[in-house]
Amino acid sequence: MSKPHKHAEVIHAIADGKAVQFKDAGEWRDFDDRYYSPIEAPELEWRIKPEPKPEQPIDTDLLADIIRSFGYTSWAQSYELADAILQKVGAK
Repeated sequence: MSKPHKHAEVIHAIADGKAVQFKDAGEWRDFDDRYYSPIEAPELEWRIKPEPKPEQPIDTDLLADIIRSFGYTSWAQSYELADAILQKVGAK
C-alpha cells in the first residue's frame, strides 16, 4: 500500500469545498485557484482554515463587576451603567 500524500487531509478538504490556507512569508493566506495547490507545492505548510471562535457574550452582571472593580460606583450604579452600555451596543 502506498503512503498517503503528506497533505492528503488538506487535499480532501479542498475537494469537499472547505477553506484551506497555506503559509507564505510566515503568514497564513487563504487558498484559491490563483495559487499553487498542495499537490503542486508540497513544500509549503498547509492547513484547513480554522473556524472563527464565537464571541463570548458579556452579560450585565459581568460588566457590572468590571465597572465596580474600578471603584467608581456602587453595585446599583454599576449595574445600571452596565445595563445601559449593553443596550447601547445592542448586546441586550
